[in-house]
Amino acid sequence: MLGSLSVGMISGSGSANAVVVGTITIPLMKRYGLPGTFAAAIETAASMGGLLMPPLMGVGAFLMSEFLGVPYWDVVKRGFALAFVYYGSLALAVYLLCVRLLPRDAVAAPKVPVYGRIKTSIFFLAVIFLIVLMGWVGMSELRAALYAAIFMFVLLLVAFLYFKHVLKDPEIAKESLFANVRVTVETHADMTSYLTLLLATLGIMIGLFTITGFINRMGAMLLDLGAWNIIAMILMAYIFGWLVGAGLPPTATYIVGAVIIVGPLRELGVNPWVAHFFVFLLSVWGGLSPPTSLTAAVSARIAEASFMRTMWEALKICLPITLMTFAIFTRSDIVVNPGWPQVFATALVLISTCGITFAMFGRLLERPGGDIMLRAMMALFAFVTMFHPDNRVAAATGAVLLAALIVGILRHRRIAPPKGGLESQPAS
Repeated sequence: MLGSLSVGMISGSGSANAVVVGTITIPLMKRYGLPGTFAAAIETAASMGGLLMPPLMGVGAFLMSEFLGVPYWDVVKRGFALAFVYYGSLALAVYLLCVRLLPRDAVAAPKVPVYGRIKTSIFFLAVIFLIVLMGWVGMSELRAALYAAIFMFVLLLVAFLYFKHVLKDPEIAKESLFANVRVTVETHADMTSYLTLLLATLGIMIGLFTITGFINRMGAMLLDLGAWNIIAMILMAYIFGWLVGAGLPPTATYIVGAVIIVGPLRELGVNPWVAHFFVFLLSVWGGLSPPTSLTAAVSARIAEASFMRTMWEALKICLPITLMTFAIFTRSDIVVNPGWPQVFATALVLISTCGITFAMFGRLLERPGGDIMLRAMMALFAFVTMFHPDNRVAAATGAVLLAALIVGILRHRRIAPPKGGLESQPAS
């Protein structure tokens, strides 16, 4: 999960994230006793979460900055809150399932070469350097990215030359500087060509939408629904975004959604930040939703597991992102007001998503009847905490839910079933 989070900081693709990290993590998870379906599902969930992770946010941060006409850093500050909620809920889901599936024996930590640790440290230093340049120095996005790339390249070059020619490290004896630089150039060219073709194709699509009047008709339809009931309009926009996301990658889905959905929402008085983040979260979920989740397909192939089972388990684990998509309308401070209001709203959303996660995957009692009833009550408190418009009511139910979560996690660790595949577990 941490590996996918890290790669997600610089990757705009969930499937690429799954390829880079999944080839390492999925075999490791299977080696330690996790079923292939679960290993693929958790990697799918973690890779899709990388699209929420600043500073890149799957290219969405740059696009949102342009759409709203605000500094890039204003978008990133809000993105951190959503990523925190997502990965916090995901971590709890992984923990609860691993307690049920993993053996009780201690797992030996693999040894990581010193050179590998140095490269990982340089990667994180470059990300921190990029954030400092844009957040505190106030440098433009392109200039900051250039300086961060030069900073990381110089550090990696120094580390490579030192370990290869001074320490004579056997781990990199067969590596060459030319080969590493060539891979870097090829990767950059591949990503740049992909984005260029994607934006060119989207330009044609948006032009066709405009000429045929589709945008006007779709916007009028959404406004008519909003005049009747704004909830119906939001649900209609969600369905539309899901259909678009079934055929387009998240970046493309966000651009199309921002053109078609944001306008009607703003005309009904929805805050621009809420409207754009609604479309952004919808576009990320669209990359996971059936039947065309490329990330799930890649992870399932690596794990040699069923694609449909992998996608189904990943959808359950990724439920928080589905709920966050709607929670920003009631807990709007999470994307509107950075500062203490945002911290308060983030805490409420995190507690509620964790409560729903526990209701799905946790165990409170050994007897199924009583256990299901208690978990249903936790889910009810979670929905009140997330969607009740009164902050005082939400805070009160959130406090009760937090206490129940602490007790529930302790109980789950004691009474969770023994190791077994997801197929042998009772339905969640």
